[in-house]
Amino acid sequence: MACLSQTMLAKAEGIHPLFAADSKTNISDEFIEDESEYCSQMRSVYGLTKVGRAEHISALQEGECAITYKVGDLGPAGGRVFHTTEDGIHGLESAPNDIQELEWGCHSIQIDDASGVKIGDGKSNTEILATLNCTSVSTWGGRTVVDAVQNHEVNGFSDWFIPSRDEMIHMYSVLTSKGVGNFANTLYWISTVSPDFGSRWTLMFNGGNGSVKWGNGSLLWGERSLRKPFRPIRSF
Repeated sequence: MACLSQTMLAKAEGIHPLFAADSKTNISDEFIEDESEYCSQMRSVYGLTKVGRAEHISALQEGECAITYKVGDLGPAGGRVFHTTEDGIHGLESAPNDIQELEWGCHSIQIDDASGVKIGDGKSNTEILATLNCTSVSTWGGRTVVDAVQNHEVNGFSDWFIPSRDEMIHMYSVLTSKGVGNFANTLYWISTVSPDFGSRWTLMFNGGNGSVKWGNGSLLWGERSLRKPFRPIRSF
């Protein structure tokens, strides 16, 4: 069945408001016989801000013009996809780069609820940490990982969070195997914190070997005031 072009859809009732806001759109009676061309035009919108374009791309992913992603592909925000649903429509993507040298934060604060370790737990861990309003222990001030991720924006997308233990392990394994991980040989912060570590320590990830354990098999943990990088991720 022929699909109406973007220009015709701009006048249709119930159209996405991003189109309605585009005063440069011309109305025509043209039809597009090839649906892929239709979807290509739907993605080639003009006059939008970065944030507006990010919202538009996210909306398209919920409809007939959704992209099917594979691990290793560039994701909607320009990072690398490292986990997908069975149909490839939704998943997780890594930020293109690390955020460097930040405190984990919440030093000397007992945390009991941000202990999720599984794929899918990073977002809730991060949301819990954000409610604590932890500040830097530095006398000169500074950002924590939660401060940084809440203000992180890439290509208009600002819904990033700190990966859980299993999200970080899976991301490292998948992307490194495809040669697109770009991980540093250093320790990384993650969002999983065990209440058993007390109020000063939290779990860390080794970017050199992809492990959360030392060579002797004991868990890898660090004091929360250390300055280390982390790799934000987002779901789509």
